Amino acid sequence: MISKYFYGALAVVVLIAASMTTFAQVGELRGKVMMKQADGQTVPLSDAQIDVFRTDMKGSYKTTTNKKGEFVFAGIPFVGIYTVLASHPTAAPNWVDGAKAGRDIPVEIVVTPGDGKRPTLEEIKAAGGGRSAPG
Repeated sequence: MISKYFYGALAVVVLIAASMTTFAQVGELRGKVMMKQADGQTVPLSDAQIDVFRTDMKGSYKTTTNKKGEFVFAGIPFVGIYTVLASHPTAAPNWVDGAKAGRDIPVEIVVTPGDGKRPTLEEIKAAGGGRSAPG
């Protein structure tokens, strides 16, 4: 009789532990995009396109910034190394290499007025970016 309850409780504990392990494998990557204006001031850039490229293996994620220039990716692989690209129709693109999810370190990208080009990961690598660690 006791073993019946023991095995039931053990099964519940195993399921809870398995679900915690699954949740622990993903993290949050957040940041902010600012536009440096001609007078030297920086202002938040809303509606900027954010592309996150995983550089240690193939993977990419996309979103846009809010009115405060902020973006959040929830649930991306914790163990990955990422290049975060910010682009906007009125700005020159800029990126940050070596970003990691789940570290509570926000990614800050400053762009300048430009042509609005949105490069691919291959173009970023050709320009010297897309490394696994900050250079």
